[in-house]
Amino acid sequence: MPTNSAAATVLAPLTWTPNQKAARARIATAAATVVARHGIARCTVRAVADEAGLTKSTVHYYLRDSDELIDLAVLGFLDALADHAGRLIATAPDGREALYALVRIFTAGEAPAIALTDPTLWSDFATHAWRRGALDELARCLDTFSALFEQALTLIGVDNVQWRARSIHLYLLGTLNRKLVTPVPTDEIAFAVSALAGVALDPERC
Repeated sequence: MPTNSAAATVLAPLTWTPNQKAARARIATAAATVVARHGIARCTVRAVADEAGLTKSTVHYYLRDSDELIDLAVLGFLDALADHAGRLIATAPDGREALYALVRIFTAGEAPAIALTDPTLWSDFATHAWRRGALDELARCLDTFSALFEQALTLIGVDNVQWRARSIHLYLLGTLNRKLVTPVPTDEIAFAVSALAGVALDPERC
C-alpha cells in the first residue's frame, strides 16, 4: 500500500480494482460511524483509520483531502440512515405508520444500526459544505429525506406531497437544533407534523 504523501495520486474510481473498491467502502463505513458518533470536528483521518483498522496512509491514499473525508462520512451516514428509513417504509402496514417511523428517526425513538448521537451534524455539514461551495452535496442531504417523507405521504394519500414533505423535514431538522437548548415535547412535534402533513398523529407514537 502506498505511503502517505501530499502529492500522492488518488486513483479514479473507474480504475480501482475490486480490493481497492472494498477498501474505499470500508473507509466510508468507518467514516460514517465516526461522524455519527462524534460529529464533524472529530472526524479525522486518524479517527477513521482507527475505526476501520487501517493505517493513516491507507486512508490518505483513497481520499483527495479532508473535505472529501467529511463528504464521505456525512453522505455515507445519510445513505445508511436513508436505507434504514426505506426499510421501515417498505415494512410499514400503511402510510401513517411509515410517517410515524420517519418522525421517530428524528426524535430518537427509531435508531438505525448507526445511530445519530450528535444533533449538530446536519447544521455543521451545511456550514461546511456552503463555505466551500459544495451545494450538490448539501442538496443531497436535504433531498434524500424529503423524498422519503414524500413516499410516506403518497401512501397516506394527501395532496401537495412534495411541499408537505419538505416542510416536515425542515421542521424536524429545526427541532434537532432546538433540542440543544431545551427539550421539545412530543405533543408539540405531533401537532406541528400533523398540521404540515394534513393527517392527525398521536403524540405517544412520535
